[in-house]
Amino acid sequence: MKRIIASTLAVIAFFVALGQKEADTVRVYFSINEGRYDASRGDNAELMDCFISRLRAALGAGQLDHVAVSGYASPEGSLSINEPLSLRRAREVSAYISRNGGVGSDKIQLRAEGEAWEELKHLVETESGVPDREKILDVLNDASLIKYAPDGTLVDLRKSMLRTVGGGESYRWMLENLYPRLRYVSAVSYYNVSGDDGQAADASVLVEEAQVPAEAVLDGEPRASAEAVAGDLTESSQKRSFLPLALKTNMLYYAALMPNLEVEWHFRDRWSVALEGQSAWYAKENPHKVYRLATVMPELRYWVINRSRFHGMYVGVFGGAAWYDLCNGKKGHEGEGGLGGVSVGYMWPISKYLSLEAGIGVGYMRLRDKVYVPMDGHYLYQLTKNINYFGPLRVKFSLVWRLPGK
Repeated sequence: MKRIIASTLAVIAFFVALGQKEADTVRVYFSINEGRYDASRGDNAELMDCFISRLRAALGAGQLDHVAVSGYASPEGSLSINEPLSLRRAREVSAYISRNGGVGSDKIQLRAEGEAWEELKHLVETESGVPDREKILDVLNDASLIKYAPDGTLVDLRKSMLRTVGGGESYRWMLENLYPRLRYVSAVSYYNVSGDDGQAADASVLVEEAQVPAEAVLDGEPRASAEAVAGDLTESSQKRSFLPLALKTNMLYYAALMPNLEVEWHFRDRWSVALEGQSAWYAKENPHKVYRLATVMPELRYWVINRSRFHGMYVGVFGGAAWYDLCNGKKGHEGEGGLGGVSVGYMWPISKYLSLEAGIGVGYMRLRDKVYVPMDGHYLYQLTKNINYFGPLRVKFSLVWRLPGK
Protein backbone atom coordinates (compact mmCIF):
# COMPACT_ATOMS: atom_id res chain seq x y z
CA MET A 1 0.00 0.00 0.00
CA LYS A 2 2.81 2.42 0.88
CA ARG A 3 4.48 1.82 -2.46
CA ILE A 4 1.21 2.34 -4.34
CA ILE A 5 0.66 5.67 -2.55
CA ALA A 6 4.26 6.72 -3.17
CA SER A 7 4.00 5.86 -6.87
CA THR A 8 0.74 7.78 -7.21
CA LEU A 9 2.27 10.85 -5.56
CA ALA A 10 5.30 10.63 -7.82
CA VAL A 11 3.09 10.58 -10.93
CA ILE A 12 1.11 13.58 -9.67
CA ALA A 13 4.35 15.45 -8.89
CA PHE A 14 5.62 14.71 -12.39
CA PHE A 15 2.63 16.27 -14.13
CA VAL A 16 2.65 19.23 -11.76
CA ALA A 17 6.33 19.79 -12.54
CA LEU A 18 5.63 19.96 -16.27
CA GLY A 19 4.38 23.52 -15.82
CA GLN A 20 7.42 24.55 -13.85
CA LYS A 21 11.12 25.03 -14.47
CA GLU A 22 13.50 23.38 -12.05
CA ALA A 23 16.16 26.04 -11.64
CA ASP A 24 18.56 25.28 -8.83
CA THR A 25 19.57 22.37 -6.66
CA VAL A 26 21.48 22.62 -3.40
CA ARG A 27 22.70 19.55 -1.56
CA VAL A 28 23.91 20.17 1.99
CA TYR A 29 25.84 17.86 4.31
CA PHE A 30 26.24 18.19 8.08
CA SER A 31 28.85 17.34 10.70
CA ILE A 32 28.90 13.86 12.20
CA ASN A 33 25.89 13.02 14.38
CA GLU A 34 24.53 16.54 13.93
CA GLY A 35 21.23 17.75 12.53
CA ARG A 36 22.12 21.43 12.81
CA TYR A 37 23.15 23.16 9.58
CA ASP A 38 26.74 24.41 9.89
CA ALA A 39 27.51 27.20 7.42
CA SER A 40 31.20 27.17 8.37
CA ARG A 41 31.75 23.61 7.18
CA GLY A 42 33.55 23.23 3.84
CA ASP A 43 32.07 25.40 1.09
CA ASN A 44 28.63 25.59 2.73
CA ALA A 45 28.41 29.34 3.20
CA GLU A 46 29.70 30.34 -0.22
CA LEU A 47 27.68 27.84 -2.23
CA MET A 48 24.51 28.27 -0.20
CA ASP A 49 24.83 32.04 -0.63
CA CYS A 50 24.97 31.50 -4.40
CA PHE A 51 21.84 29.36 -4.26
CA ILE A 52 19.97 31.88 -2.10
CA SER A 53 21.00 34.85 -4.24
CA ARG A 54 19.37 33.18 -7.24
CA LEU A 55 16.27 32.46 -5.19
CA ARG A 56 16.02 36.10 -4.11
CA ALA A 57 16.38 37.27 -7.70
CA ALA A 58 13.66 34.89 -8.87
CA LEU A 59 11.45 35.85 -5.94
CA GLY A 60 11.87 39.54 -6.74
CA ALA A 61 10.97 38.89 -10.38
CA GLY A 62 7.89 36.93 -9.34
CA GLN A 63 9.21 33.74 -10.98
CA LEU A 64 9.71 31.48 -7.94
CA ASP A 65 6.98 28.89 -7.62
CA HIS A 66 8.22 26.87 -4.66
CA VAL A 67 11.25 25.19 -3.10
CA ALA A 68 11.22 21.45 -2.31
CA VAL A 69 13.46 20.51 0.63
CA SER A 70 14.16 16.80 1.25
CA GLY A 71 16.13 15.35 4.15
CA TYR A 72 18.05 12.07 4.08
CA ALA A 73 20.02 9.84 6.44
CA SER A 74 22.46 7.01 5.77
CA PRO A 75 20.97 3.50 6.16
CA GLU A 76 22.82 2.45 9.30
CA GLY A 77 21.07 2.03 12.60
CA SER A 78 17.36 2.32 13.26
CA LEU A 79 14.78 3.93 11.00
CA SER A 80 13.11 5.22 14.17
CA ILE A 81 16.22 7.40 14.62
CA ASN A 82 16.98 8.15 10.98
CA GLU A 83 13.46 9.26 10.07
CA PRO A 84 13.23 12.13 12.60
CA LEU A 85 16.88 13.00 11.92
CA SER A 86 16.16 13.46 8.22
CA LEU A 87 13.17 15.62 9.14
CA ARG A 88 15.27 17.78 11.47
CA ARG A 89 17.87 18.32 8.79
CA ALA A 90 15.23 19.31 6.26
CA ARG A 91 13.70 21.74 8.75
CA GLU A 92 17.11 23.29 9.47
CA VAL A 93 17.81 23.96 5.79
CA SER A 94 14.24 25.19 5.21
CA ALA A 95 14.57 27.66 8.08
CA TYR A 96 17.91 28.87 6.72
CA ILE A 97 16.49 29.39 3.23
CA SER A 98 13.43 31.16 4.62
CA ARG A 99 15.47 33.38 6.93
CA ASN A 100 18.17 34.34 4.44
CA GLY A 101 16.29 34.12 1.16
CA GLY A 102 13.04 35.80 2.19
CA VAL A 103 11.08 32.78 0.97
CA GLY A 104 7.77 32.36 2.80
CA SER A 105 6.89 29.06 4.43
CA ASP A 106 3.98 28.73 1.97
CA LYS A 107 6.55 28.35 -0.83
CA ILE A 108 8.61 25.66 0.91
CA GLN A 109 7.63 21.99 0.65
CA LEU A 110 9.25 19.88 3.37
CA ARG A 111 9.88 16.14 3.08
CA ALA A 112 11.60 13.68 5.42
CA GLU A 113 12.85 10.97 3.04
CA GLY A 114 14.44 8.80 5.71
CA GLU A 115 17.25 6.52 4.59
CA ALA A 116 18.98 7.03 1.23
CA TRP A 117 18.98 3.44 -0.07
CA GLU A 118 18.62 4.38 -3.73
CA GLU A 119 21.52 6.81 -3.52
CA LEU A 120 23.67 4.11 -1.87
CA LYS A 121 22.88 1.71 -4.69
CA HIS A 122 23.76 4.39 -7.25
CA LEU A 123 27.10 5.11 -5.56
CA VAL A 124 28.00 1.42 -5.36
CA GLU A 125 27.22 1.03 -9.08
CA THR A 126 29.16 4.08 -10.24
CA GLU A 127 32.05 4.66 -7.82
CA SER A 128 35.44 3.15 -8.59
CA GLY A 129 37.24 1.02 -6.05
CA VAL A 130 34.18 -0.41 -4.29
CA PRO A 131 35.29 -3.75 -2.76
CA ASP A 132 32.99 -6.73 -3.40
CA ARG A 133 30.75 -4.56 -5.58
CA GLU A 134 28.65 -7.42 -6.98
CA LYS A 135 28.03 -8.98 -3.56
CA ILE A 136 26.95 -5.62 -2.15
CA LEU A 137 24.57 -5.07 -5.08
CA ASP A 138 23.13 -8.54 -4.54
CA VAL A 139 22.24 -7.55 -0.98
CA LEU A 140 20.84 -4.15 -1.99
CA ASN A 141 18.64 -5.69 -4.70
CA ASP A 142 17.33 -8.58 -2.57
CA ALA A 143 13.74 -7.59 -1.77
CA SER A 144 13.30 -10.70 0.37
CA LEU A 145 15.52 -9.08 3.03
CA ILE A 146 12.85 -6.42 3.62
CA LYS A 147 10.27 -7.93 5.99
CA TYR A 148 7.53 -6.94 8.41
CA ALA A 149 7.61 -8.11 12.01
CA PRO A 150 4.40 -9.49 13.62
CA ASP A 151 3.76 -6.10 15.22
CA GLY A 152 3.85 -4.42 11.80
CA THR A 153 7.36 -2.97 12.19
CA LEU A 154 9.41 -2.92 9.01
CA VAL A 155 12.67 -4.84 9.42
CA ASP A 156 15.38 -4.31 6.80
CA LEU A 157 17.82 -7.20 6.99
CA ARG A 158 20.01 -5.62 4.34
CA LYS A 159 21.68 -3.60 7.10
CA SER A 160 22.95 -6.69 8.90
CA MET A 161 23.82 -8.49 5.66
CA LEU A 162 25.96 -5.60 4.42
CA ARG A 163 28.07 -5.87 7.57
CA THR A 164 29.05 -9.45 6.65
CA VAL A 165 30.20 -8.82 3.06
CA GLY A 166 33.94 -9.32 2.71
CA GLY A 167 34.30 -10.17 6.38
CA GLY A 168 33.20 -6.65 7.31
CA GLU A 169 35.94 -4.85 5.36
CA SER A 170 33.58 -3.83 2.54
CA TYR A 171 31.11 -2.33 5.01
CA ARG A 172 33.88 -0.40 6.77
CA TRP A 173 35.02 0.92 3.38
CA MET A 174 31.49 2.10 2.59
CA LEU A 175 31.16 3.73 6.01
CA GLU A 176 34.26 5.80 5.28
CA ASN A 177 33.81 6.54 1.58
CA LEU A 178 30.11 6.33 0.71
CA TYR A 179 27.94 6.75 3.79
CA PRO A 180 29.00 10.37 4.51
CA ARG A 181 27.57 11.26 1.09
CA LEU A 182 24.20 9.78 2.02
CA ARG A 183 23.65 12.15 4.93
CA TYR A 184 22.32 15.20 3.17
CA VAL A 185 19.48 17.59 2.48
CA SER A 186 18.52 18.43 -1.09
CA ALA A 187 16.71 21.70 -1.84
CA VAL A 188 15.25 22.18 -5.32
CA SER A 189 13.75 25.44 -6.57
CA TYR A 190 11.02 25.52 -9.21
CA TYR A 191 10.58 28.61 -11.40
CA ASN A 192 7.62 29.71 -13.45
CA VAL A 193 9.03 31.35 -16.59
CA SER A 194 6.63 32.18 -19.41
CA GLY A 195 7.77 31.22 -22.89
CA ASP A 196 10.56 29.00 -21.52
CA ASP A 197 11.31 25.67 -23.11
CA GLY A 198 11.05 23.97 -19.72
CA GLN A 199 14.63 22.79 -19.59
CA ALA A 200 16.23 22.72 -16.18
CA ALA A 201 19.21 24.95 -15.45
CA ASP A 202 20.83 23.26 -12.50
CA ALA A 203 23.16 24.98 -10.02
CA SER A 204 24.45 22.68 -7.36
CA VAL A 205 25.68 23.36 -3.88
CA LEU A 206 27.50 20.66 -1.96
CA VAL A 207 27.58 20.99 1.80
CA GLU A 208 28.44 18.02 4.08
CA GLU A 209 25.87 16.22 6.26
CA ALA A 210 25.64 14.50 9.63
CA GLN A 211 26.38 10.93 10.43
CA VAL A 212 23.96 8.76 12.40
CA PRO A 213 25.42 6.27 14.88
CA ALA A 214 24.67 2.63 14.18
CA GLU A 215 21.92 1.14 16.36
CA ALA A 216 20.98 -2.43 17.24
CA VAL A 217 17.49 -2.08 15.73
CA LEU A 218 17.65 -3.25 12.12
CA ASP A 219 14.85 -1.54 10.30
CA GLY A 220 14.72 0.70 7.33
CA GLU A 221 12.63 1.49 4.33
CA PRO A 222 13.75 2.12 0.75
CA ARG A 223 12.89 5.65 -0.30
CA ALA A 224 12.92 7.39 -3.63
CA SER A 225 15.88 9.77 -3.71
CA ALA A 226 15.41 13.49 -4.29
CA GLU A 227 17.54 13.14 -7.41
CA ALA A 228 14.73 11.10 -8.98
CA VAL A 229 12.77 14.35 -9.04
CA ALA A 230 15.52 16.96 -9.04
CA GLY A 231 17.80 15.28 -11.60
CA ASP A 232 21.55 14.91 -11.58
CA LEU A 233 23.85 17.90 -11.36
CA THR A 234 24.42 19.42 -14.77
CA GLU A 235 27.70 20.64 -16.17
CA SER A 236 26.75 24.23 -15.43
CA SER A 237 26.19 23.40 -11.79
CA GLN A 238 29.43 21.50 -11.43
CA LYS A 239 31.35 24.51 -12.69
CA ARG A 240 30.28 26.28 -9.52
CA SER A 241 32.35 23.89 -7.44
CA PHE A 242 36.03 24.38 -6.72
CA LEU A 243 39.04 22.14 -6.58
CA PRO A 244 40.78 21.96 -3.20
CA LEU A 245 43.70 23.89 -4.75
CA ALA A 246 44.53 27.59 -4.86
CA LEU A 247 47.28 29.58 -6.57
CA LYS A 248 48.61 32.73 -4.87
CA THR A 249 51.09 35.50 -5.38
CA ASN A 250 52.31 37.91 -2.69
CA MET A 251 51.90 41.41 -4.07
CA LEU A 252 54.18 42.96 -1.41
CA TYR A 253 57.18 41.03 -2.75
CA TYR A 254 56.84 42.65 -6.16
CA ALA A 255 57.73 45.94 -4.51
CA ALA A 256 61.05 44.23 -3.70
CA LEU A 257 61.30 42.98 -7.33
CA MET A 258 60.72 39.38 -6.25
CA PRO A 259 58.39 37.31 -8.46
CA ASN A 260 56.72 34.62 -6.34
CA LEU A 261 54.16 31.84 -6.44
CA GLU A 262 52.39 29.78 -3.77
CA VAL A 263 50.26 26.63 -4.12
CA GLU A 264 47.91 25.56 -1.33
CA TRP A 265 46.06 22.24 -1.03
CA HIS A 266 43.05 21.90 1.30
CA PHE A 267 43.26 18.19 2.15
CA ARG A 268 40.80 18.12 5.07
CA ASP A 269 37.97 20.29 6.37
CA ARG A 270 40.24 22.47 8.53
CA TRP A 271 43.70 21.47 7.32
CA SER A 272 45.77 22.58 4.35
CA VAL A 273 49.39 22.52 3.19
CA ALA A 274 51.11 25.22 1.16
CA LEU A 275 54.38 25.58 -0.73
CA GLU A 276 55.71 29.07 -1.40
CA GLY A 277 58.70 30.09 -3.50
CA GLN A 278 60.17 33.40 -4.60
CA SER A 279 63.26 34.49 -6.46
CA ALA A 280 65.05 37.67 -7.47
CA TRP A 281 67.92 37.24 -9.92
CA TYR A 282 69.45 40.53 -11.07
CA ALA A 283 73.13 41.37 -11.63
CA LYS A 284 75.27 44.16 -13.13
CA GLU A 285 78.94 43.53 -13.89
CA ASN A 286 80.37 47.05 -13.76
CA PRO A 287 80.14 48.27 -11.12
CA HIS A 288 79.53 44.91 -9.51
CA LYS A 289 75.97 45.04 -8.20
CA VAL A 290 74.06 41.84 -7.50
CA TYR A 291 70.58 41.14 -6.17
CA ARG A 292 70.02 37.40 -6.08
CA LEU A 293 67.69 35.82 -3.55
CA ALA A 294 65.64 32.62 -3.56
CA THR A 295 63.54 30.98 -0.84
CA VAL A 296 61.35 27.89 -0.61
CA MET A 297 58.94 27.53 2.32
CA PRO A 298 56.45 24.68 2.96
CA GLU A 299 53.71 25.29 5.55
CA LEU A 300 51.03 23.32 7.43
CA ARG A 301 47.89 25.28 8.34
CA TYR A 302 44.91 24.75 10.65
CA TRP A 303 41.85 26.87 9.87
CA VAL A 304 40.52 28.20 13.16
CA ILE A 305 37.67 30.00 11.41
CA ASN A 306 36.62 27.99 8.37
CA ARG A 307 33.89 30.02 6.66
CA SER A 308 34.43 28.07 3.45
CA ARG A 309 37.35 26.38 1.75
CA PHE A 310 40.28 28.88 1.79
CA HIS A 311 38.19 31.53 3.54
CA GLY A 312 38.60 32.40 7.20
CA MET A 313 41.47 32.58 9.71
CA TYR A 314 44.32 30.11 10.01
CA VAL A 315 47.37 29.43 12.15
CA GLY A 316 50.33 27.54 10.78
CA VAL A 317 53.87 26.29 11.14
CA PHE A 318 56.42 26.74 8.37
CA GLY A 319 60.02 25.99 7.54
CA GLY A 320 62.28 26.64 4.60
CA ALA A 321 65.63 27.35 3.05
CA ALA A 322 67.17 30.49 1.51
CA TRP A 323 70.05 31.27 -0.86
CA TYR A 324 71.38 34.77 -1.55
CA ASP A 325 74.11 36.86 -3.18
CA LEU A 326 73.89 40.58 -2.43
CA CYS A 327 76.43 43.24 -3.40
CA ASN A 328 76.26 47.03 -3.59
CA GLY A 329 79.44 47.43 -5.65
CA LYS A 330 81.74 47.74 -2.63
CA LYS A 331 81.01 44.72 -0.43
CA GLY A 332 79.11 41.53 -1.06
CA HIS A 333 77.39 38.89 1.05
CA GLU A 334 76.80 35.38 -0.23
CA GLY A 335 75.36 32.48 1.72
CA GLU A 336 72.53 30.13 2.55
CA GLY A 337 70.54 29.07 5.57
CA GLY A 338 67.38 27.67 7.06
CA LEU A 339 64.38 29.10 8.85
CA GLY A 340 61.24 28.08 10.72
CA GLY A 341 58.40 29.67 12.61
CA VAL A 342 54.68 30.13 13.15
CA SER A 343 52.18 32.13 11.14
CA VAL A 344 48.70 33.60 11.32
CA GLY A 345 46.56 34.93 8.51
CA TYR A 346 43.10 35.64 7.20
CA MET A 347 41.58 35.13 3.76
CA TRP A 348 38.37 36.65 2.34
CA PRO A 349 36.65 36.59 -1.08
CA ILE A 350 36.54 39.53 -3.48
CA SER A 351 34.85 37.78 -6.43
CA LYS A 352 33.68 34.34 -7.50
CA TYR A 353 37.19 32.96 -8.04
CA LEU A 354 39.48 35.59 -6.50
CA SER A 355 40.29 36.20 -2.84
CA LEU A 356 42.76 38.20 -0.77
CA GLU A 357 45.01 36.88 2.00
CA ALA A 358 46.82 38.86 4.67
CA GLY A 359 49.26 37.23 7.07
CA ILE A 360 52.46 37.42 9.06
CA GLY A 361 55.03 34.86 10.21
CA VAL A 362 57.63 35.07 12.95
CA GLY A 363 60.39 32.65 13.86
CA TYR A 364 64.09 31.83 13.81
CA MET A 365 66.58 32.00 10.92
CA ARG A 366 70.23 30.93 10.80
CA LEU A 367 72.48 31.96 7.90
CA ARG A 368 76.08 31.11 7.01
CA ASP A 369 77.29 34.37 5.50
CA LYS A 370 80.43 34.81 3.36
CA VAL A 371 81.71 38.39 2.97
CA TYR A 372 83.64 39.34 -0.20
CA VAL A 373 84.92 42.47 -1.95
CA PRO A 374 84.72 42.84 -5.77
CA MET A 375 88.00 44.11 -7.28
CA ASP A 376 89.11 44.27 -10.93
CA GLY A 377 86.69 41.58 -12.02
CA HIS A 378 87.64 39.31 -9.13
CA TYR A 379 86.10 38.66 -5.74
CA LEU A 380 88.29 38.78 -2.67
CA TYR A 381 87.06 36.58 0.14
CA GLN A 382 87.06 38.32 3.52
CA LEU A 383 85.44 36.13 6.18
CA THR A 384 82.62 33.72 7.03
CA LYS A 385 80.23 34.29 9.89
CA ASN A 386 77.02 32.81 11.23
CA ILE A 387 73.97 35.05 11.51
CA ASN A 388 71.22 34.16 13.98
CA TYR A 389 67.97 36.07 13.75
CA PHE A 390 64.63 35.88 15.58
CA GLY A 391 61.69 38.05 14.55
CA PRO A 392 59.33 38.61 11.58
CA LEU A 393 60.23 36.38 8.64
CA ARG A 394 57.38 36.97 6.24
CA VAL A 395 54.58 39.45 5.55
CA LYS A 396 51.81 38.57 3.12
CA PHE A 397 49.19 40.40 1.16
CA SER A 398 48.41 37.92 -1.57
CA LEU A 399 46.04 37.66 -4.48
CA VAL A 400 44.44 34.19 -4.46
CA TRP A 401 42.90 32.30 -7.37
CA ARG A 402 40.80 29.32 -6.35
CA LEU A 403 40.77 26.73 -9.12
CA PRO A 404 37.30 25.91 -10.47
CA GLY A 405 36.41 22.28 -10.99
CA LYS A 406 33.81 19.58 -10.53
